[in-house]
Amino acid sequence: MAYEEYLQQEVFDPLGMDFATLLIPGNPRAAAFADHLVTPYIFEEETGAFVAQELFIRNVYPASYVAVSAEAMGTYMAMHMGEGAVDGQAFLTGPSAFEMHSHQGSNHELIPGYRISFKEGQRNGVFYYGHSGDYRGNDSTMMFLPEYDFGFFVTYTGDNDTFYREFINLLFDEAFPRQTEEVAVLDLPVDDLSAYAGTYTNFRYDE
Repeated sequence: MAYEEYLQQEVFDPLGMDFATLLIPGNPRAAAFADHLVTPYIFEEETGAFVAQELFIRNVYPASYVAVSAEAMGTYMAMHMGEGAVDGQAFLTGPSAFEMHSHQGSNHELIPGYRISFKEGQRNGVFYYGHSGDYRGNDSTMMFLPEYDFGFFVTYTGDNDTFYREFINLLFDEAFPRQTEEVAVLDLPVDDLSAYAGTYTNFRYDE
């Protein structure tokens, strides 16, 4: 089964996500939605103008964009926040939902790590996890705060992948201002730190 057909049959249709499709070349459903997609813009500093971009379909199969409406994204997030169920209908089994939302590992026990398809974070003592994406004129971020049974999704046109990070920081600073807390100071022997010495590379910017 083609990947776009699998997503449609196993994810979008069961969740009632009527406006959702994988944007890849040759997908007829994507072509049908083309007139309803938001136009991406990029700000040109030289001219001080926002310039409309043509719809860009990333031809890296199967990785690509998912075009989705705000309502459908809300349904998708509600499913994750509902432990795999939305409106009383189970989508993920309990064990699958638990595993997907469980901590899978990190580079160090004191550093937020990863869940299945989600990255963890912490600010002002509040723990969150989610995923962000940005490419050629559109940026977005989806975050869950499990301790508060709260989540949010932000998307915007432009070419500024730092804005959603600034938005997250401002939201947390406003809603959850840092409280006075004790900071544990670890006295690690130099020999223990030598294991982390070496050359590092940022795999997200290999292009």
